[in-house]
Amino acid sequence: MIARNFELDNRMEIHQTSQAFLFLKDHKPNFRASPSCRLINPAKTDVGKISKSILEKLTATLRAKTSLNQWKSTNEMLSWFRKQASPKSKFIQYDIETFYPSITEELLSRAIAFAQSHTGVSAEEINIIQHCRSSLLFGPNGESWRKKDSNFDVTMGCYDGAEVCELIGVYLLTRITEFVPAEEMGIYRDDGLLLIKNANGPKVERIRKRLYRTFSEEGLKITMSKPLDSVDFLDVTLKIDGTFKPFRKENNITQYVNKQSNHPPLVLDNIPKMINKRIIGI
Repeated sequence: MIARNFELDNRMEIHQTSQAFLFLKDHKPNFRASPSCRLINPAKTDVGKISKSILEKLTATLRAKTSLNQWKSTNEMLSWFRKQASPKSKFIQYDIETFYPSITEELLSRAIAFAQSHTGVSAEEINIIQHCRSSLLFGPNGESWRKKDSNFDVTMGCYDGAEVCELIGVYLLTRITEFVPAEEMGIYRDDGLLLIKNANGPKVERIRKRLYRTFSEEGLKITMSKPLDSVDFLDVTLKIDGTFKPFRKENNITQYVNKQSNHPPLVLDNIPKMINKRIIGI
């Protein structure tokens, strides 16, 4: 029905019976004691492409109207950091645990209601976003599974998964502005960063407690750092004195491309430009 309303029914496919896989996160700390996994290749509908477009416009409008710092790239984060860095500040870094699967139907509904209070969201657009949350798994023999209580899910690899997380992110930032000034914080997907000015022990501890409580109220769990003078965030190491440098995770292995490889010429030509842009940006 949705595809027909947009006159796309002749260009969209139904759910494909593609086999799903689980990826074990054996690179995570304490994996043996607490193993975790990630779902790969879930069934997804092409209507997700429409939902992706709706959510992109929605979150862009919300960021513009609220002036909240939801970063889309390292350069956007650094632009914020250059303005906010101060020797009397302290970093607080947090990570939302298992963000995608932790998003509930109730949390998404609250985020959509928040969006409606700032910009127009039609009932049809809401229906499309909610429709794309249906999740099915197909086994090797064509059998299917769904959750016991609901088939609602934000799956890794769905067309609009990242955009749903960004909508939730803007909503969470609004919640945090109840006790932290908007200019002192920001978020990138499931990674958040606060740079608290004039930070002292009691002030920082109150903020940390409120952060735990706020995310718990939304049904989310976070891991949070202690107050820091230096932090590794995204692919940059930041210091409160305003300096920064590139950062690479230990398991991030540098890969080289032979100039005689069979990559498309356009790809080979753009590698030096990409590296040069990276160096100039940081």
